Amino acid sequence: MLSSGPGATGNRVDMSKFGVNQPVRRREDVRLLIGAGNYIDDTPPCGALFVQFLYSPIAHGRIMSIDTEAARSSDGVHAVYTAADLVAAGMRNRMAAGILELADGR
Repeated sequence: MLSSGPGATGNRVDMSKFGVNQPVRRREDVRLLIGAGNYIDDTPPCGALFVQFLYSPIAHGRIMSIDTEAARSSDGVHAVYTAADLVAAGMRNRMAAGILELADGR
């Protein structure tokens, strides 16, 4: 490796001073380590919308009705869809489930 800068001895670079097994302090390390880094994935495209899915808090519960009026009238909400809305629009519910028998036959 040729060099005429500091640490050069003749036409060779003193690698014990530069590079080999030496820590390199980078300016960006601190902000990345404390979670203040900016990444391209952190910046949504202009006009992007966000989605929120809500599920029943009761396992195997039966939903009798859904009142979406409060959500539809909230500021910034562009659309509210329920499973019934999606079926009406021609989408099929493709959630498949199987019933397995236990070893004792239940």
